[in-house]
Amino acid sequence: MRLSPPLEILTGPDIWRVMQHHEPLIDGVLWDGDVVMLLGSEKAGKSILGLQLAICLTKGTPFLDKYPVPQPLPVMYIQTEGKESEFVGRMRRMANTLELEESLFSRVFCHFLPLDAPGPIDALITGIRQMPIPPRVGIIDSLYTSMGGDLNENQDVRRFITN
Repeated sequence: MRLSPPLEILTGPDIWRVMQHHEPLIDGVLWDGDVVMLLGSEKAGKSILGLQLAICLTKGTPFLDKYPVPQPLPVMYIQTEGKESEFVGRMRRMANTLELEESLFSRVFCHFLPLDAPGPIDALITGIRQMPIPPRVGIIDSLYTSMGGDLNENQDVRRFITN
């Protein structure tokens, strides 16, 4: 579980100081430290959009040919639903138009991986720490199969996002 940063109280002229600077990972779309959720109805294309995002991040190519990606970044795609063969098929089709930097892309496949529970999140963190190039961006597909809590319960969603 990620620990909260220490509380910093600023007074006097320090109140104008920016406490944290978040760099854009995708200009105008995604910043370092952000949590972004793609929401939409079933079969709306959320997974495909997430894969496009991942691929563009690994090469540093503009996302959707519009939003600049300042530098290539390592990405982990965590797939918790669907079939591995469908994922590979999508990736092969996308390779016709988007170039993937394989050394900066990693994938986890596990049907139902409750990342709001100590066991699975600890196993994932251990695995990430053992990687030669740890990811800077994680994409989880899908949310409802990646948490044991209820998507409609604020406390459950907060616990998931904190992890």
